[in-house]
Amino acid sequence: IMYWFNLNPGKNEEGKPYVAPHKLKWFRDVRWRKAMSHATDREGIARTVYNGLAEPQWGPETPADKKWYNPDLVTYEYDLDKSREYLDSMGLIDRDGDGIREDPDGNPVEFTMITNTGNDQRELMGNLIKDDLAKIGVKMNFNPIEFNTLIVKIDNEYEYECALIGMGAGATDPSAGMHVWLSSGHMHMWYPNQPEPATEWEARIDELMNLQLTTLDFEKRKEYYDEVQYILSDKLPYIYLVIPQVFVAIRNKFQNMVPAVLRHRLLWNIEEVWVR
Repeated sequence: IMYWFNLNPGKNEEGKPYVAPHKLKWFRDVRWRKAMSHATDREGIARTVYNGLAEPQWGPETPADKKWYNPDLVTYEYDLDKSREYLDSMGLIDRDGDGIREDPDGNPVEFTMITNTGNDQRELMGNLIKDDLAKIGVKMNFNPIEFNTLIVKIDNEYEYECALIGMGAGATDPSAGMHVWLSSGHMHMWYPNQPEPATEWEARIDELMNLQLTTLDFEKRKEYYDEVQYILSDKLPYIYLVIPQVFVAIRNKFQNMVPAVLRHRLLWNIEEVWVR
């Protein structure tokens, strides 16, 4: 589960920017994304949304995937003072005493987050994030919309500011995420289908993902993908939230049941399962 800001500098058919230029300037500044991450109370989300049965997430892999998970990532403790410091350094301060920050041009620091309706957990997460951002002088409008409309906005129209959603890979191997991590990928959600990498760090991810794809040496592949995970945690194109714990119930007469990491499938090793 994560949220991200739209970093796409493009325009629609009418020549209107997908994101208002002053907001795009904030969003593309890594200090903004770090401020948002420090203002996101992951422990609070775990307690409130999952009854404590979740843990903070800092990158795209779950610790359950011991083969590919990198534990040495940049982490962001819930610290509103650090958030305020980042925003202050960007010149985003409350200039008129109304409790909402403004940028140097007087624009209020305000954005809209979208997610899909009908998902109580995501709606609760969005409202928790909204409440915390209000404490640091950032006004977040939370707008759950119909799922198909959401997908059109983030996949085709690109006219939105921030989105909260969950995405899962179809396989545990990092190569399954090429369309997500390559800057030219259509699922590179914060700025898809780039004609060339928009930033040096995205160019480095492109290089690393292509390197891991073209070697059979697992240790090298792990090294390359570990660096990808680190860059993602440092530059924060996605602000990850929590990893829920998953419980699988199995009648005790069945032996040698090994739930899979991916989607927790039970019968992937059916030829090894036996009944006591």
